[in-house]
Amino acid sequence: MTYMRNVFRSLVMGAALMLTGVSNAQVEKVQLAFKCYSAQKLDSAKLLIDAACKDSSTSSQAVTWNLRGYIYKELYKMKEKGSSRSPMREEALAAFKRSMALDKEAEFKTDNTNNIRSAIAPTYYNDAATLLDTTHYMESEYCYNRFREIMLLVDSSKIKSKEMEYYLALGGVYQRLYESNRRVNGRFFDLSQKAFSRVLTLDPDNVSANYNLGILYYNQGATLINEQDYDIDLVAFEQIQDKSKDLFRLSRPYMEKAYQLDTKNESTIKGLCGIYFSLHETEKYEKFKCKAE
Repeated sequence: MTYMRNVFRSLVMGAALMLTGVSNAQVEKVQLAFKCYSAQKLDSAKLLIDAACKDSSTSSQAVTWNLRGYIYKELYKMKEKGSSRSPMREEALAAFKRSMALDKEAEFKTDNTNNIRSAIAPTYYNDAATLLDTTHYMESEYCYNRFREIMLLVDSSKIKSKEMEYYLALGGVYQRLYESNRRVNGRFFDLSQKAFSRVLTLDPDNVSANYNLGILYYNQGATLINEQDYDIDLVAFEQIQDKSKDLFRLSRPYMEKAYQLDTKNESTIKGLCGIYFSLHETEKYEKFKCKAE
């Protein structure tokens, strides 16, 4: 707060100089809005800055919208923090963006960018992480996509690591939804596959994504075999076996990659043991069986 006050003391209190050709009455609204903001009288600050943003003489000034961003950011923190669809957060973001568009001299460039990158965008990511469960995953994705859109505006270099972190977790949620009821939730198999594949597109050597994609295919293949009816006819049995083997073959390169990246992971070793056994690759099976014991 001290830093922000110092910023505005130098910027807003000199508004009469910056807002050339603007009536004193309108300059005074901006200055009063700043004073109310500094005193944490946010509702009063909101009324004043909203009026200044509607008046043609001050609505075209970057300083007006920059201050509006600060006011709405604080209102969001006070009244709507944790609300994934907070109107005040969106208003703060829109104000900082509007200030950037009007800021021909780039006086507020660093300040606007820092607020968007460090104060607005992270709240969307935090909401996405908080909401990421088997019930609220759709709202979580909404928040993550807003985070991504915002970061693309100000700092795209920060997206990759967050993208991998988020989609690894999202893939896990989809996987749990699928495994909770495979017959009803079949679409979550594909969604989980896409989430893990998205991570591998960004980092082919990601251990967790390789393992999770491998285990996704492996579990599907094992489930087809384990859930066979006892009175199934021979033709259907062979078809199921062929489909299972196809899934084990899909699993194998991902599980092998995960093993290459982490040779001590017991789950990966057991997974490869099961894959090689199912594909009748006896020599490899015996090798990994010894590792698993």
